[in-house]
Amino acid sequence: CSDPSQDPFYAGGYVLNSAGTRAFIEVSVPRGGTTFEFYNMTNLVVGAPETDPESGTTIAGVTRSGNTFTFSPASPATVFFPITTATSATGVRFFLRVTDDCTTVDVDPAFTLTAVAQEEMTGFALGAPQPNPAASQATIRFSLERASAVRLSVYDVLGREVARLVDGFASEGAQTARLDASAFSSGLYVVRLEADGRVLTQTITVAR
Repeated sequence: CSDPSQDPFYAGGYVLNSAGTRAFIEVSVPRGGTTFEFYNMTNLVVGAPETDPESGTTIAGVTRSGNTFTFSPASPATVFFPITTATSATGVRFFLRVTDDCTTVDVDPAFTLTAVAQEEMTGFALGAPQPNPAASQATIRFSLERASAVRLSVYDVLGREVARLVDGFASEGAQTARLDASAFSSGLYVVRLEADGRVLTQTITVAR
């Protein structure tokens, strides 16, 4: 065991990329040899692990055998596995087992992929952050019914602004912002969207 004091964290849930065509499972791992085994993958296809859900950049040094992936990160890392449906099925469930130098973890309960395509956002709207809870990063979608000045910020439970994701003029329609919560303490946060004198809020939980 490389460092028994470092407990690995495996985040449940999924996030959708800005195109709305793929789902991602987010997993944070310590350094050292790590194996990811996806099973009960009926109607689902798991792709090569990526560095984030937007760029599509795959991680080097990964070996694959079926739906089992193995790699040895030199430092703690967050990994995103793209998941797509082999058919148009939704509500499909699958399991993930993660083994590192210290432990074997069966992620429980099973993941359920309820949809792959994103719902259309129109008018003035703020979508629920994905994933939620989040381990390190999250995608936040919002929509403006007209081009205007906009501010998208994140606050802690004491009302202190801890991140400002958008602050300026934005065009009409759906937008996507990325939240880097890697330095946040575990807990509840509020996402606040302000535009044209109106305000919308959503909550997000950071869990490690």
